[in-house]
Amino acid sequence: MHLGLRGRQEHVTMLWGDLELRKTNGTDGRQYLEFTERATKTRKGLNDEPRMFKPKLWEEKDDPHCPVKMYLLYKENRPTVDPESRFYLQVNRYWQTKGNWFNTCPMGKDSLGTIAKALSESADFSGKHTNHSGRKTFISNLLDKGVPPREVAQISGHKNLQSLNHYHSLSIERQQELSEILHAPQKKDTPGTSETNFRTDEIDDSELVN
Repeated sequence: MHLGLRGRQEHVTMLWGDLELRKTNGTDGRQYLEFTERATKTRKGLNDEPRMFKPKLWEEKDDPHCPVKMYLLYKENRPTVDPESRFYLQVNRYWQTKGNWFNTCPMGKDSLGTIAKALSESADFSGKHTNHSGRKTFISNLLDKGVPPREVAQISGHKNLQSLNHYHSLSIERQQELSEILHAPQKKDTPGTSETNFRTDEIDDSELVN
């Protein structure tokens, strides 16, 4: 979700070298993962919407599901860390007796296409979920928390800010807040002090915007 990948195909073509472990400067530097979709021998062109900033996943030291910890665990149990090897590998069904947790063969597009559905069902989520759902959640969560649309577009790769509207909808919590605003008693303004002192009897029909 943190990377905002566009769908199944970007997961299929994702390579191990696309995700790099880095660290901020200073003695107490914090580790993070940085995503860069690189042009390689087998992947000549980049996507049509280059990102102004490379998406990053920061370590959360007190979280057992820290993305950096998960990355290092995955790295330790992969049979290869060749930068041009596929990021998603097939599970080794005999890992208990034959070493690595994963095989050298990449996961197929059909298997990758069902991951989001399987995870949402195991978590008892409602509704339909696909690989693109992660990108929608990535964008809508940032917008819900008040992150300016321009900043969201810079890391999502969107060229048009209007296209973000497709991903964003009012949460049930926000809808409740709006309802409470409308339900609350309206403060009566002293005549002549209201910032928006409308007089409907003075409005000409020609001034109305259709």
